[in-house]
Amino acid sequence: MRKLLSFIIVLLFISCAKENKVDSPILAKVENSVLTIAQAERLKLTVSNQNYSIHDVVASWVDRELLYLAAKHGGLENDETLNSQVGIYKKDLFGNTFMDNYIASQISVENIEIKTYYDKNRGSFKHKKDGAKIMHFFITTDSVAQYITNALKQPNNSIDRKELLANYNVDVTTVEKGNLIDQLNFEIFSNNRTSFIIGPVKTDYGYHIIEVLSRYKAGSQVDIDEAYDEIYQRLFNQKKALSSIRFLDSLRNHYTVKINLENN
Repeated sequence: MRKLLSFIIVLLFISCAKENKVDSPILAKVENSVLTIAQAERLKLTVSNQNYSIHDVVASWVDRELLYLAAKHGGLENDETLNSQVGIYKKDLFGNTFMDNYIASQISVENIEIKTYYDKNRGSFKHKKDGAKIMHFFITTDSVAQYITNALKQPNNSIDRKELLANYNVDVTTVEKGNLIDQLNFEIFSNNRTSFIIGPVKTDYGYHIIEVLSRYKAGSQVDIDEAYDEIYQRLFNQKKALSSIRFLDSLRNHYTVKINLENN
């Protein structure tokens, strides 16, 4: 249990450090409650939808605060049943978060494990849809978008292209046909397109510039690099399930537990 106690101390130290840190500028305020930029960014990370923006975070936060104020003024804050449920949720949240963090610090997944899993399950890694690996830029200014497009058309070893990749945020990702807005979907997967540089494509929010690096067909083999993250997560979850049982057993040995069922 020495490792467990050490981990608890480190976690508490980090929590205290975070509390003492000066927070970032305020994005929104409802009565006495405030939402800072740093808090909004953390909330955004909890949502898996990549299209969920900071504007969505703020709108959701404001709605939540307004509803809470209405419930509070309606007397629900003193409801015993609700407070009991809040207490259970708080314990679940704290306990499960601590267990997840502790177990994650103890688990490692090696590259050889990932390769072995891929080799044994190779047949299950097939592309379900047509797709493409792309390099994606999103720019809000027309002139900059045009500059990026022209630079991408230069040879790979050109100075402009190297500066481009160093100075602008670029996202290299894999996309599937049908999962994009119609205009980008058509541009990337058009059968008669010969240029692999697409854009600038103007949308309501800015300009997309895309370089198509490669394409694949539905049913084709997913290579190990592309499957790496999924395999890692599968192996991690398997180890986590076993570690969770051992972790709870260690807590039962560390704390006093008494269960009396004779009268039930």
